[in-house]
Amino acid sequence: MAFNAIHKKPILDVIRDELPVLLPSAELLLSMTPTHTVYHNNRTKDTVVHSMNQGTPQGGSASSALFNLGQSRSICEESRPSIYALDSLLQRQLQVKMSYLALASSALMTSAASLWRPN
Repeated sequence: MAFNAIHKKPILDVIRDELPVLLPSAELLLSMTPTHTVYHNNRTKDTVVHSMNQGTPQGGSASSALFNLGQSRSICEESRPSIYALDSLLQRQLQVKMSYLALASSALMTSAASLWRPN
């Protein structure tokens, strides 16, 4: 269960910075702790109660969105080096293409100039 493994602070930080209009609702949802989730097996007649003191409510309609928001900054920070590497590669490819375009343009201008003869 990943939903109860995340701390509430990163979730609220992202919402405070990116979606402040949702902050009161998020604070309300995340303040309802501890949450108790009851699992009952009718066949074996076993009942297990899980108490969650952090994270998002298991099975809540907004839980996955809140969980993903809480993870978003960590994911962005961890993927940043590869994004920069890709960005550098794309910039280099763009520079090479622009160089080829400049050479082709120069060659075209030279050809056009040699064909043009004033009267």
